[in-house]
Amino acid sequence: MCRLEGRRPVPELVHLQGKCVLVTGSTTGIGEATLRLCVAAGARVMMHGRDARRASRLARELGRRVRISLGNLAEPAACDRLIRATIRAFGRLDGLVNNAAVTTRSDLETTDAPTFDRIIAINLRAPLLLIRAALPHFRRQGNGVVVNIGSVNALCGENQLLAYSVAKGGLMTLTRNLADAHVKENIRFNQQSCGMQVSPDGSPSKTVRTRKRGSTNWLNPPGSCDGK
Repeated sequence: MCRLEGRRPVPELVHLQGKCVLVTGSTTGIGEATLRLCVAAGARVMMHGRDARRASRLARELGRRVRISLGNLAEPAACDRLIRATIRAFGRLDGLVNNAAVTTRSDLETTDAPTFDRIIAINLRAPLLLIRAALPHFRRQGNGVVVNIGSVNALCGENQLLAYSVAKGGLMTLTRNLADAHVKENIRFNQQSCGMQVSPDGSPSKTVRTRKRGSTNWLNPPGSCDGK
């Protein structure tokens, strides 16, 4: 059994020794938890985020198997740079976890064109572009795995998460389409559709605590980033 420090053991079915994984949005939330799990299971991991100080602190904690690449996935060129940085660091890429996302609140009246475009750019276009950049490397290796972190909002949506829900619905369709298109190449696509999460240290996140107190402003403000 491999073990996450201070947590329950990870089942032996999680074997990532010798694998190289890129996890986007992995300096906090679901991404950080995924990063920690991959390291505990033996993988070398490229950490991605936008907070250099937090990324450096995590890298020092988790050790030599972690590398850092910072970037804003709202910029199309950042996706290709992130894949190239991973290949330079490890020489290969076995798995891609598309976790980075923004959870900006919006309904029909407040979803203007810039708001919609930004959410789609980060939550839907970036995963597509990252997969597109990773595909030649997967093909050369003869295999690859992509895990997209989705949301239950893809199936219906919070009334204050219109654009976010649309993007997650698109991500679900993207996952299904690519899984069908590339199955014969031994490249697998899966999606984990999450609901409300707790932080990696096991305590309720600020989002959950605020919502339970009844605040109407319980989601992250515009410009924030998590992995749901």
